[in-house]
Amino acid sequence: IAQRDDISSAMLRQLLLQATQEVRDKLLASVMPDQQAAMRQVFDEISIQVTQAPSPARDYAQAQRVVARFSQDTEQTRQKIMEFADNGRIAEMIAALSVLGGVPLDQVDCLFESSNAFGRMVLCKSIGLDWNTAIAVITAELELAGSQDALCEQFEELTPQSAQKLIHFWLGRQRIFRRISASPRL
Repeated sequence: IAQRDDISSAMLRQLLLQATQEVRDKLLASVMPDQQAAMRQVFDEISIQVTQAPSPARDYAQAQRVVARFSQDTEQTRQKIMEFADNGRIAEMIAALSVLGGVPLDQVDCLFESSNAFGRMVLCKSIGLDWNTAIAVITAELELAGSQDALCEQFEELTPQSAQKLIHFWLGRQRIFRRISASPRL
């Protein structure tokens, strides 16, 4: 994957963030010696992100009650997502995204704990949000490191079907990770 020209650096960084140490070691061994220093730097940055103290947990009980009032109306839910993003009502926005995407609330919350916009973008595309709503969601509590134009281009190139496949893959991976984490160690 690291040697593919069609994988953006943001996408590669997101994949590496979720990769196991074994996968990272194989990747490091597969790159040219002159690229290994850059790859190690990316790994170090990822390690710092992972070990940083988590943000305080959001209280979603009230947000879920608010969203439940209109969650059966898909179009109204999409409109409310934009309203919530514009007004900084992050818990309600996350709850509405969870309902529309059929993604567990805690998993959507994980996307908002990440400093990477890619997961948010994929979720927005998978539920059919327009770019104006998507960028409001993506930038909620997140300072973009790069240009919105590049992100918009990625958003436009990503098909809803591909985004849905990525979401299903990610959810499946999260379920496996939880099972492994919950299993007793020998």
